[in-house]
Amino acid sequence: MSRLFVLFGTGDWAPWCDELFAELAVPGRHAAVIAAGQAENGPRVVDEYRRGAAERVARAGVPNVDVPLLNRSDADDPAATACLENAAFLYVLGGGPRGQVSALRGSRFWRHYLDTSLPYVGSSGGAMLLGARYPTSDRGHVDSGLGVFPNTVIAAHWNELDENWRRIFLDLAGDDLLVAIDVDAALVGDGSTWVVHGPGDAHVRGPDGWRRYSAGARVSLHLT
Repeated sequence: MSRLFVLFGTGDWAPWCDELFAELAVPGRHAAVIAAGQAENGPRVVDEYRRGAAERVARAGVPNVDVPLLNRSDADDPAATACLENAAFLYVLGGGPRGQVSALRGSRFWRHYLDTSLPYVGSSGGAMLLGARYPTSDRGHVDSGLGVFPNTVIAAHWNELDENWRRIFLDLAGDDLLVAIDVDAALVGDGSTWVVHGPGDAHVRGPDGWRRYSAGARVSLHLT
């Protein structure tokens, strides 16, 4: 099913993103927000992220609904799935991909979401989890992602990563695409055609080597 994806390297709470969120707004509909990536950091941090996300979408005139989903049990609870009703988009916040993937994979919530055409907004770990796999430590330990983009590895915060972390992502991608997104950059598209937004850049390492794209660039990447 075709859907819009908005993938941030991070920086999604900054003013430059206001227009992107305003374009996602639908009168009378809300943003369904997931903060499971922060569950490992405790309730206080989860609440901080939820408050920040609520302020973020409010600037675009979108009301916020916190999806009660921090683990797999929550993701199988009908209360979480109910938050998708009357939603304008799903907004998966940053944090470690592992907690979000373990909560969502095969869950009632995720199956229901995939049956909709709701746009997906993911920041940092919330973008990385859509790929085939992601590193879980600086020693190269690897977990599987949700595989929405089955032949792709997504690296967030690219311009902040040191050489060791960049090499880990390069090795992890192997012959697959590596899509690296800077802080304060976003890729917006339908899974095949994308546009770069923000002051940062997007970088793609494919069979022909590296390509770098700045704001306004249209990029053909068949990820889904």
